[in-house]
Amino acid sequence: MKFKFILLLLGAAFAAGAAELESGPKVGVKVPALEIQDITGSHAGKKVDYPALRKAETTVYVLMREEGWGRPAARYLRALDDALTSQNKGGYLVAVWLAADKEKTKAQLPRVHEALKFKSCALALFPGDAAGPPAWQLNDRALVTTLVVVQGKIHARFAYASLNETDAPPVVKAVEAAGK
Repeated sequence: MKFKFILLLLGAAFAAGAAELESGPKVGVKVPALEIQDITGSHAGKKVDYPALRKAETTVYVLMREEGWGRPAARYLRALDDALTSQNKGGYLVAVWLAADKEKTKAQLPRVHEALKFKSCALALFPGDAAGPPAWQLNDRALVTTLVVVQGKIHARFAYASLNETDAPPVVKAVEAAGK
């Protein structure tokens, strides 16, 4: 009897941990401003507000805490970049690092961009607090928050405590659905 109770508790804990994380602005709202330092994108070396620049264009924003970065996250970004590049409809990926060590991150991002050979992706740094921009309402348990923005509004959002390239297809489907 005790064993069954333990299994029941473990199952409940797993289900709670597997529940979708809420992170980022709600679907349907206007994308908030995002003042970032573009490190490798079309505005490299400048502080820009990508939502203001991209207005009506489809943009996928990935806000990544530095502890979320690694090979699985690299494969995730690569899969998103490949999908946006193959669609060739003006979609763009903006990956924003939320880091405490700004100088180290600034030095690392060009090497990441070159190693992964991104084609439709800007790697950027949020210059403020490593918790991220307050208006973006990021969950501190989400290492990665991804938002699909279409016509200046949040079309879809995804949050992950861990991820890999198998998490990219739902994002790609959201981008494809937005284009219809």
